[in-house]
Amino acid sequence: MRRSVFAWLVLLLVAPGVLRAADSAPQPQQAEAIIKNTAQTVLASINQDKQAYHQHPQKLYELVDKQVLPHVDATYMTRLALGRYWHQANDQQRKEITESFTKLLVRTYADTLLQYSTDQIQWAPVRANPNAQDVTVRSSVNTGSGSPVPMHYRLRVNDGQWQVYDVTVGGISLVTTYRSSFADLIQQQGMDGFIKTLRKKVEQATAKGS
Repeated sequence: MRRSVFAWLVLLLVAPGVLRAADSAPQPQQAEAIIKNTAQTVLASINQDKQAYHQHPQKLYELVDKQVLPHVDATYMTRLALGRYWHQANDQQRKEITESFTKLLVRTYADTLLQYSTDQIQWAPVRANPNAQDVTVRSSVNTGSGSPVPMHYRLRVNDGQWQVYDVTVGGISLVTTYRSSFADLIQQQGMDGFIKTLRKKVEQATAKGS
């Protein structure tokens, strides 16, 4: 299930020009365009050189780091994942947690990108008020076994752009899942111990892909 959760990041690469017009507010349909267009862009790129990405996972990390992360609201996502513990962390701790959490996501799901193609994804139209600042883009992924898996992406307007801050896979929220595990670690290890654990997980994931 964890591997499936991270598959949502396949769909977060932003194609140029789809975010918003310079003189207009972001529209809900633009959030849908971001998800759909980027899925086609990144998967086409990966499928053209899939063997190279298999052999050199660092190339995939670099691809994702460059094209995905600028379009994910990492700070807001981390804040939601930490829940009440966000307010207990100081500025430096928040920065370190956000950086490590983001790196962990990249390295953990990276090889999952190699398992999908655009024809496995089906989309549902976004239904939202034209002035909405928070929307859900709904899709389903045909994994080849069993029923399609519903994947719903939560986006909000941040600094004039639509950015993803959560995804639900089969009804399970990424943010909610991490909030539970993060809370357990902080209670057991304290904030500094939790940060060290995150760093270690990033190092392990990086070493695995090197």
